[in-house]
Formats: sequence, structure tokens, C-alpha cells
Amino acid sequence: MDWLMTAGGAPMWFIALFGGIALVAAAAQQVRRYEARRERFVRLMSLATLAAIGSGTAADLAAVLIHVAEHPGWSHSPDRTLFLMVGLGESMAPAILGFALLAFVAVLAADARRGAATQRGGRLAPSLQLGITERSPGRRSARR
Repeated sequence: MDWLMTAGGAPMWFIALFGGIALVAAAAQQVRRYEARRERFVRLMSLATLAAIGSGTAADLAAVLIHVAEHPGWSHSPDRTLFLMVGLGESMAPAILGFALLAFVAVLAADARRGAATQRGGRLAPSLQLGITERSPGRRSARR
């Protein structure tokens, strides 16, 4: 973990903050009664984490490419490919941490939604369905 935070630089703190908030909110869904507004908050914090991953990775990539190009000893060195590989590897730190946090958030959110469905007799309540509306048994659906 220390290596990730050091290699990723300052953007890692935003990823850890946003991802941590999303993780705590998703865990709270497990403890409390399920509410759709809380799920919306988890989704929005996950989106903020995703945006931080993208901007953090881009900032780290830009820093590596600029520093290798600006440093006279590195840009003309026969080892410049090695410098780039090490730098590009370190630039992946925001993606490694951020996507791991988002995976945990997704698992917790899915389990909270499943728990809400089983409390309602095994079916998701209409407000929890993803764009699916209730239909009477006699009517045929146009969508298949």
C-alpha cells in the first residue's frame, strides 16, 4: 500500500477519499434498511472515484513523459526505455487502487440490493428494478 501511495502521488489521496466514502456508504447499506436514495449516493461517489482514477492516471502519465523528455541524461540515454517502463508502471497505481475500491463497493452494493429483494419475498420492489415495469399477467410485452 505504501508503494501505491508513493508511486501514484497526490491524486491517490483523492481516489482513496472518494473510494473510501463510497465503500463506507455501501457498507452502511448492509447494516441499515435499504433505501434507493442511499444507493444513488453510492453510485455518485463511485462515479467521482472513477473520475479521480482517470485524472490521476492521466496526470501520472503526463508527469512521466514530461520528466523523461526534459531530463537531458534520460532522454538521450540508451536506458530511456527502461525509465519509461518504470514510470509507466508507477502511473498505473491510481488505477490499481481505484478499481480495487470500486470492485469492493460493487460487491457490497449488490449484496445490499439482494438482501432488500429477499426481504420483499424474493422479488425486487418496482422502485429497485432497473427500468422494468410491472405488467399484468394477461398482457404480452412488446419487448423480448
